[in-house]
Amino acid sequence: VRIEGLSRFWDDEKPAEFWQNVADFILSAHGTGNYMTFVLTGSANRIELYLAAHEPKLTHSLLASAYPGIRLRRNTISNLGTKLKARFKHSGVLSGIPSFKVLPKQLDQLPSRQLERVIHGMKGASWAYAVQLYPRQFSDYATERAQILQKLTVYASLSRRQHQESTQVNSSISDYVSEASSAVSSSEYINKQADYVIKMLEDELVRLDDARAMGRWQAAVCFGASTGLDLQRLGTLLGGVLGGAESRPEPVRVHFARPGASTKLYDFHTNLHTGEIAGLLHLPREEFPGYGLQDHVEFDVEFTAQGEGLAVGAIQWAEQGTGTSFEISIDDLTRHGVVFGVTGSGKTTTILALLTQLQEDGRSVPFLVLEPAKTEYRALLGKIKGKTALGILPQLRVYTLGNDTVAPFRLNPFEFDLPSNYEAAPVLSHIDLLKSVFNAAFILYAPMPYVLDIALHELYQDRGWDLATGLNMRLTPSTWSQRDSFVIFPTLTDLYHKVQQVTSRLGYEARIEQDVTAGLQARIGALRLGAKGLMLDTPRGLPLAELLSRPTVLELESVGSDDEKTFLMGLLLARLYSHRQLQVREGVLRQGLQHVLVVEEAHRLLKAVNTQVDSESANLRAQAIESFVNMLSEVRHYGQAVLVAEQIPAKLTPDVIKNSNLKIIHRLTAQDDRELVGTSMNMTNEQVRHIAVLSPGEAIAYAAGCERPYRLKVPNFKDSSRLSMPLDKAIASRATDYIELAHCLAVPDFTGYSIRAGVLGAPDSLVWQAALQQIGRPESDLLWAKMVLRTIFARKQLPEVFDELRRWLSTSPYPVPKIKQNELLLVTLVLGAEHLLRQRGADRHWPFELSESLRQSLTEGWIALARTNSLELAAPALDRFLRAYEDALRLDGGPYASCKACRECCLYRSEVSRLAGATHRSDLFAILRNYADEEARYEAVGNSLKRFVRQWLGMDSSEVVNVGYCLALELIAGAAALDEYEKREFGREVARQLLT
Repeated sequence: VRIEGLSRFWDDEKPAEFWQNVADFILSAHGTGNYMTFVLTGSANRIELYLAAHEPKLTHSLLASAYPGIRLRRNTISNLGTKLKARFKHSGVLSGIPSFKVLPKQLDQLPSRQLERVIHGMKGASWAYAVQLYPRQFSDYATERAQILQKLTVYASLSRRQHQESTQVNSSISDYVSEASSAVSSSEYINKQADYVIKMLEDELVRLDDARAMGRWQAAVCFGASTGLDLQRLGTLLGGVLGGAESRPEPVRVHFARPGASTKLYDFHTNLHTGEIAGLLHLPREEFPGYGLQDHVEFDVEFTAQGEGLAVGAIQWAEQGTGTSFEISIDDLTRHGVVFGVTGSGKTTTILALLTQLQEDGRSVPFLVLEPAKTEYRALLGKIKGKTALGILPQLRVYTLGNDTVAPFRLNPFEFDLPSNYEAAPVLSHIDLLKSVFNAAFILYAPMPYVLDIALHELYQDRGWDLATGLNMRLTPSTWSQRDSFVIFPTLTDLYHKVQQVTSRLGYEARIEQDVTAGLQARIGALRLGAKGLMLDTPRGLPLAELLSRPTVLELESVGSDDEKTFLMGLLLARLYSHRQLQVREGVLRQGLQHVLVVEEAHRLLKAVNTQVDSESANLRAQAIESFVNMLSEVRHYGQAVLVAEQIPAKLTPDVIKNSNLKIIHRLTAQDDRELVGTSMNMTNEQVRHIAVLSPGEAIAYAAGCERPYRLKVPNFKDSSRLSMPLDKAIASRATDYIELAHCLAVPDFTGYSIRAGVLGAPDSLVWQAALQQIGRPESDLLWAKMVLRTIFARKQLPEVFDELRRWLSTSPYPVPKIKQNELLLVTLVLGAEHLLRQRGADRHWPFELSESLRQSLTEGWIALARTNSLELAAPALDRFLRAYEDALRLDGGPYASCKACRECCLYRSEVSRLAGATHRSDLFAILRNYADEEARYEAVGNSLKRFVRQWLGMDSSEVVNVGYCLALELIAGAAALDEYEKREFGREVARQLLT
């Protein structure tokens, strides 16, 4: 195997731990009884290290156990001999005993670098160094030891020789006296040759004992280079590094191969013990090209799973698995989690694995993924044949937000979940959530937020909602069950027009009024364009309960603007929050985990913003984000889990990180990101630094109950054969099984008016949107009011207005192919009738049931006339509408004092108030100024009013004077220069001219 790197598990100032591990590795290898080969090669720009034992698995095991964090190339190297051939063009061998020895008593005195000196010395050359080791067992240790001791005894007797001489002298002085003296001399002769032999034998005896304890090897050390000069340099370096004063009894010798020499390599083999081998083949402790070092960091490894849970990944210990998985219990997911990591580090893979487990082993926990940028989660569907998905989660539903050609989505921002019975609904709460969504998504300058606040409240009041009680006053307990068939919620179009009404009413100076109106309408109008308009500017959205009941993915890739993506994500989170609250109030929420929400790129919504502002300002975005954070904290009590995925944790508001239980950290490179997550996971400084070097699929995990984090290996879930990315056309084919758009339309029964339905139950989107855009134009209300007036009071002239409508559509700025012009007319009539009856119902606070009945009758009559051009065929439906409409409009009194003179009080005002314009008002006041004679003045006023009404009706009739009188009161009501008395006098004179 090739050794690609090592982790720094040692202390450079105390090398004992490193050398002990080297000795342990060699000793372990000796215990296996198999040969071992170590090869170190160098080239001009890199080095390579190889180590081989009898079996590759054994090599991996030995290295991993001795060197924590070692990096090995997984594939076995089979062509090493071929690679080494060029480097052994010139070769040599080493023999003898290295001076460098790894012995227990000398670990702290060992030099810090050995082979590193050789690598530096051979920089730029092509060379190789190889050590072949064969374990040798002692057949008769006692005999070898006895032989050495016997030699020691012999040489000990020869090393020292003592010489002693005694001299005694006796002298006779007389016959009776004598004198004696003696002298003794001694000397020692030392045999230096014998002493030297003894020292060598003693060293050999120590080596024998060490070999007995540590294992003995037969070693062959070879080296080679591509040139003779490089070989000389390499041999000199090796001799200097490995030799020395302790190279005995057989010193290290360098032998260079000579052509034609008959000496066998075996003749240069040396018997060495493990401590001596360590100096020959230790791994470098310095980084070189081709061999890297990384920090060695320890993480917790002992983990006890608490019951049945989801496996996050395999816990790692010294680069090996422990056989234990880090698990999180199902119910603990409700305490939320975060998954961090740079692109490609494995975030999505980790989440995919968790989501898949939610559907396994009898579990069926639904989830919803908000995917702003990519389309990776659809891979859970796998390959799709026909409409059948063959992947891991064939039941997955995918919606492509902003792309109606694949799997369209519908969401009305103003819609919220309603109680099952006629009782208080959370209207004000939803308004507050809407304000938070707008403030989080868009920058709103004062006084935009205040105008928006008023507009939102008034919109719901227009739909019949009593903000004090939360009841809809246009519904009753008996009609509450039909609430889904009525348009009871506002739309973005309503808000677009409402902000202008509110701004003009608040009395700002002209420049401020224009800026505020333009600013708000620009932001709201952008949400009404194209596919976004079809998705958001809709009376009803897809049922949220259905979305939350199945595994679902919402892809936001087609929504280009970051602000709009934030808006959508905020809406969905707000809807989810209110849905769970309603479940709690109605007592239908089960215990335990209900659902998992996955928010990718969560910084779009939960952004870290500065909360410090001056005392006169309000940081609305910070307040909005805080409200979303509070939602996340609260939904955990409702069994709702949230998994937040983010590439850059520093972009995320810190509260999300602090309040999340499960934290899974993949590779993060930025220091501030690592420190931010490290402080929330009880990580040491070394562990925090280690986050930057995690490989793809590696992660650090932490949760409640853990003392320290764990390092995990997350399985590469994307390698699954059942994980395949389906194309858009395959998604579109499946979408027909679960998407039905007719319910989301303002007129769900459009097919009853000769309008064809498309694949997903909706009409042609181009035609439908063109009609909506037409109806949204300012002149649209004038046309509908004129059509209603003629329907009621001048029906013979109604076809003329239809011709005007056709001309108006043909010159539309929203082009539709000629072949679809007739369909556009029908759709415009259907939507126009719904639009005007919705307006009239809001003006008069009619019950929704009445508005819907009027709409059906009017639409039926108009469509019959458009298709047949026959008033006779259209008459039954139009007559039905006429009777019901007039009954609904009549009041006992009108809004003005002069209304008491009206013959049909408020029968005309709904249409007249919309038709009356600035031109009519200026003509009226011009007459009032230009005529000095009062009789002539009011006669001219009456004639002018009748002329206006005849233009509207297209003819003269008995109703002209009645409509004209209503027009006069409407025009004079806005005259600020006249007081109430003058207005009454004006009304009296006009009534005299028109009504008597």
